[in-house]
Formats: sequence, C-alpha cells, structure tokens
Amino acid sequence: FQTSMPILMGIGYPQYGAAANFTKTVALVLGLTFGLKTVGFHGAILAIPISEMCAYITIQFGLAKSGL
Repeated sequence: FQTSMPILMGIGYPQYGAAANFTKTVALVLGLTFGLKTVGFHGAILAIPISEMCAYITIQFGLAKSGL
C-alpha cells in the first residue's frame, strides 16, 4: 500500500491518493464515533484497521483502473 500510492502519483493519477486519504479519514472518524458508542473501547480500536482497509481498496481501484 505504501508503494502503490506514489506509483499512481508518478504515472499521473494523484487523485486516487487523495481519495484514499479522504476515505480513510471519513472511515476513521465515523468508525471511532460509532465504535466507541456501540461497542466501547474495542470498537474504537477496530475502527483503525477498517479505515486502513478502506484506503487500501481505494488505491487498488486506482491501480486496476490505470492498468497496473
């Protein structure tokens, strides 16, 4: 994941990196809020890897769309 975002930026698709960061931020804020309210501390901790997966999926979409 950490090498895929610079590759997309290097070939002229920086919007996927920005979209991945936005998706990660939104998922993290929503996950922390709802996870903490519904499940408690463990729900908030679970929001962190879920937000990383959202960013990963966005980058993978960009890679597939660009043909890599």
